[in-house]
Amino acid sequence: MLKFYLLPVVVFFFLMCGCAFLPSYRVEKEGRAFITDYPLNRIAVEKAVSEHRLMYGMTMEEVVKSWGNPDLEHELIINGKVYYSWLYRKNNLTRILYFNRGILVDIQ
Repeated sequence: MLKFYLLPVVVFFFLMCGCAFLPSYRVEKEGRAFITDYPLNRIAVEKAVSEHRLMYGMTMEEVVKSWGNPDLEHELIINGKVYYSWLYRKNNLTRILYFNRGILVDIQ
């Protein structure tokens, strides 16, 4: 009987903790160290740039190398933090990139 009560608690715990391990959360917390402190992430960023893809933790310069200049730029202040949003329109698809301290922290 205890197993049936324990299972939902364990599932709930893993679902809630999973949010802490999302790349965007880690980049927001660690900044550029998310890339520079992990050699495999550095290699992954170089590969992403060469393949014209994006990756959390890229600098603004790396994003420009990968996707070119944005179609539209905005500066936002959210909870006292300055974010820059870049809008890209490609093939009827709109992507908004958010940067904090020059690092890509969110892609929508």
